[in-house]
Amino acid sequence: MARKHPDVARVIDFHTHMLDAGLVRLCASKNAITGFGKKEPPTGGRFAKFYAPELQIEEMDARGIDMHVIFTGPVFMSTWWADGKTAAQLTRRMNDAVADWARRYPARFVGTATLPMQDVNLAIAELRRAVTELGAKAVMLPTNVDGVYLGARAFWPLWEEIRRHDIPAFIHPEGLRDPWYHKFALWNSIGQQIEETKVMASIIYEGLLDATPGLKIVVAHGGGYFPYCVGRVDRNVEKPEAQVNIGDRKPSDYLRHFYYDTCVFDPPALAALFQRVGADRILLGADYPVGEDDPVGVVKSAVTLSTADLQMVAGGTAARLLGLS
Repeated sequence: MARKHPDVARVIDFHTHMLDAGLVRLCASKNAITGFGKKEPPTGGRFAKFYAPELQIEEMDARGIDMHVIFTGPVFMSTWWADGKTAAQLTRRMNDAVADWARRYPARFVGTATLPMQDVNLAIAELRRAVTELGAKAVMLPTNVDGVYLGARAFWPLWEEIRRHDIPAFIHPEGLRDPWYHKFALWNSIGQQIEETKVMASIIYEGLLDATPGLKIVVAHGGGYFPYCVGRVDRNVEKPEAQVNIGDRKPSDYLRHFYYDTCVFDPPALAALFQRVGADRILLGADYPVGEDDPVGVVKSAVTLSTADLQMVAGGTAARLLGLS
């Protein structure tokens, strides 16, 4: 079969999801996709592809995608509602399911981990198991745990463990629980990006990036609103309370400490992201199976890149972060 984009040697979609039917039955009624139990989770059509690696591979071939970095679906299967022990059991099942896809189709899927974030010690234990026993090459994290965002000192031991394993952390919101965002289904269209903005601010202002250098943090949906409105945030640096952990450094100085996916659904915004952070900090991400059909084409429609930069965005940077040959 001819490649969809013959000018790109390798295409890795960093932002894709899978679901497990049993876990969806346990978790979906408590998560955003069902309005926290007000409706049934969607099934059929494109949603069927969440459950079937063979269907994903068939469509990957048609879309010109070589590999999916496969994460669980947090707006369906997040365990935010459970106690730590229950969350540990459920995320263990999730990670086993993801690892099974990667084991069965190692040339097409990259395995990842989801963690029981209610308990940092349990999260560290499951991260170690997923990496050392299951071969997970990335970890997905929510933006916050019960309103405490990931830059908080309570999470630093987990960040140190992530750094020790030298794997990328993909920050993806779980879907907002605030009823305001659900009145007009704004939890996904606006709320997720607000969450990404808040978590980036937390990570920067708490001083995590200075305390734990070398972290590989990928923020979903192009970093939310943060990279595009950082000028107003930079004005904040003159306030003494803003300088507690970062001194007089500007938040924009930290933008290139993060990586960003291309899942913004707006070519001018994507072009602005490239201009702000550079092609070497951007990874292909389609939010498959519910996002962009042609993520490489989306990049080409937004910006004109050199051949080397296009190869980097399409798969080279992801391969390097994930330790793929």
